[in-house]
Amino acid sequence: MQRIKAIHLVYANWCPHCVPTTLEPIKNFALKQNIPLYLYDIDKDIQEADRLVKEYGDYSEDYIIPQVFYGIK
Repeated sequence: MQRIKAIHLVYANWCPHCVPTTLEPIKNFALKQNIPLYLYDIDKDIQEADRLVKEYGDYSEDYIIPQVFYGIK
């Protein structure tokens, strides 16, 4: 059986689709499943957030948030 290795969330604190709609359920899921959760706030972690979205997500100059990525073990 495959297991989720980690969850990565690109979000913004001011975004109503991100907080609490996406952030809270993902935090709870990660905690219950004992999965590492990495948060990338586009206002603070812009370089890492952009890199993640460019490599794995739906990237444009003003990309849509939230974007959630997970790695399978």
